Amino acid sequence: PGGLIILEAFNKNQIGRSSGGPKDPESLYSQNELEKDFEGLEMLEAGEYSCYLNEGPGHEGQAEIVRLLLKK
Repeated sequence: PGGLIILEAFNKNQIGRSSGGPKDPESLYSQNELEKDFEGLEMLEAGEYSCYLNEGPGHEGQAEIVRLLLKK
């Protein structure tokens, strides 16, 4: 109780990008799906964003992510 969950994942718009992430759409997330998965927790922040990754080979370039900050 009172703990925080910080989650960042590739969202479904990542398909076709070479900046990393799963290639199978079933392994990608949307904000709505994750909000349903964590229903019952307090949503402090949620959003889908574009960002630039520079984490080495295979994880470099424009990426599409979803972020959640939740409190139990």
